[in-house]
Amino acid sequence: MQRFDTKVQYLRYRVLREVARHAFEDNLLQSFSSILRLIAPGPKPTMRCCVYKERAILAERIQIAIDGIKDDESSVIKVIDIACDECPVGGYEVSVDCRGCIAHRCEEACPRGAIYFDDNQKAHIDKSKCIECGKCASVCPYQAITNRKRPCIRSCKVNAISMNEDMVAVIDDSKCIECGSCVYQCPFGAISDKTYIIAVVEALKKAFEDPENNKVYAIVAPAIASQFRDVKLGQVAAGLRKLGFDDVLEVALGADMVAWEEAKELVEKGFLTSSCCPAFVKYIEKHQKDMLEHKSHNMSPMAYLGKKIKEREPNAKVVFIGPCVAKKSEILRPEVRPYVDYVLTFEELQALYDSRDIILSELEEVEFGGASGFGRVFARSGGLTEAVRRALDEQEVVGFDLKPVMCDGIEECRAALLKARHGSLGGNFIEGMACVGGCINGAGCITHSPRSRGEVDKYGRSAGDLGIKEAIDQWEKKYSIPRIEEKPPLREAFRIISVFNLLFDLTVFFDDLFNRRNIGGITVIRNILFIKAFLFVFVGVFVLGRGAEIPCCTVEGYRHHCKHIGQAKGIGACGQRKDKACKADAGKENCAHHREADGKAAGAILETHISHKIGRKENKRDGSNLDAVFSDH
Repeated sequence: MQRFDTKVQYLRYRVLREVARHAFEDNLLQSFSSILRLIAPGPKPTMRCCVYKERAILAERIQIAIDGIKDDESSVIKVIDIACDECPVGGYEVSVDCRGCIAHRCEEACPRGAIYFDDNQKAHIDKSKCIECGKCASVCPYQAITNRKRPCIRSCKVNAISMNEDMVAVIDDSKCIECGSCVYQCPFGAISDKTYIIAVVEALKKAFEDPENNKVYAIVAPAIASQFRDVKLGQVAAGLRKLGFDDVLEVALGADMVAWEEAKELVEKGFLTSSCCPAFVKYIEKHQKDMLEHKSHNMSPMAYLGKKIKEREPNAKVVFIGPCVAKKSEILRPEVRPYVDYVLTFEELQALYDSRDIILSELEEVEFGGASGFGRVFARSGGLTEAVRRALDEQEVVGFDLKPVMCDGIEECRAALLKARHGSLGGNFIEGMACVGGCINGAGCITHSPRSRGEVDKYGRSAGDLGIKEAIDQWEKKYSIPRIEEKPPLREAFRIISVFNLLFDLTVFFDDLFNRRNIGGITVIRNILFIKAFLFVFVGVFVLGRGAEIPCCTVEGYRHHCKHIGQAKGIGACGQRKDKACKADAGKENCAHHREADGKAAGAILETHISHKIGRKENKRDGSNLDAVFSDH
């Protein structure tokens, strides 16, 4: 198990691990109380005033996991009221360190006259006048003026957190950008992100029961390189395969695609703000609305890669795994929802591994990669800019000078957007990252370390000299579906010959009828047979030379609407085309057969179809390895 930064993270992990374990075993609700007693056994408390309060808070955490995230959620972040410790809210206060000096710099610095002195020349702050500007604290020679802000309020850079009358934290959803900073910074763990962990477990269980029809793909953010340092990334991918994921892909591939398209958009528009960080996008939408027109129209790398997978296999489930809490909110957006089904943080991934007792260091590595180094360094601040610059070079753009402004954290993003609004920025591309340092410091990370940037850079260098366009082309070649022709060539050849036969016979008949030629019957028959034979040989050799498929309709008994050819062409086992009424499904235009294949997915369909090529003796039907089929094809 990886080491967490804080005990709060470890507590969340323990709860999610047990929730996932019992969800896999189908006894979660029955095990509710046993989870409470496992984590807070008593009788002595280990976290709160008493074991009963500990269990009450744990019950809230378990319920949050059970409730999951619904499509109409207003926020993916929740305050656990009973866990909030009602931290003192003092603001700026004068401590006992005040020496009662006669310089009174604090008084001179205060713009509102909120500083006054007692008989001993000790400074005090009038809260009715103080505007919390901090100027008094900045000039005090003894650093005797301190700011006692609540950790959650200090962490929120958009002022979305306040206190109610009971001194419990309240989040204003109209301001919150769901970056998750408060989740990580709250010392009592009173603010929590909601989770998809049970939904993912259910999807994996279905995949285990019927792997062909319930495939689940894991797409992993490049920040993974900074997290599981004790094992190799190939072992991390092997662990995901062991959990039940059909395949594991790196989101850095989507980052390559985004960099390529964003470079084009930047040249076209002349000024652009990035769209990769969902918290930065929400900040623009909620706090800098007049800059929305400059936001890139490209989806995030996660959404790009999810879309590619869904185009290939529409019925598959796609699970994003990364460091970002805001991603849970991003997939609820209507433009992203069709492509990514669930989001897990690295914390939640560790809980999943341990719920199945998977020890990564004992696993053999599996293939994991394919992206360029530029896509991989998206995980840290400045990586997107480097990728866009490289994309501009590969596209051989002439006459455009990239002037990037890299913003490290929301405060820098705010400053850059304000400058851009007033025309004083001096740049034409804003790379916005809500988390200081980039994704490697996301709230969902297991650990936040100064080493993280170096680990991601090392991961990027491991891609070698692979360029962005080359990485995209390799992806398209490896995962694209070979085009199935509308009409199998051999059947089309016979159709051509049949049509020619009919036209030739009609021509001879009418020529004889109207011109009344007295041509010997034997000569006519001989000429017709000669021409037909020549046509048959010519068309047959031409078609077979292209590698025609033998009609395999007899194999499945559906004639020319056989299961493996028909479905790949949008024809169902019902014998009807996709755009026609379905005989087997009460006239619905998109019956189950059509949805299942649709000409995009169906590895088994394509494999069976391709295996009927002339010269192939075997008749594969397992559909287990698309890569082998495509390379053979």
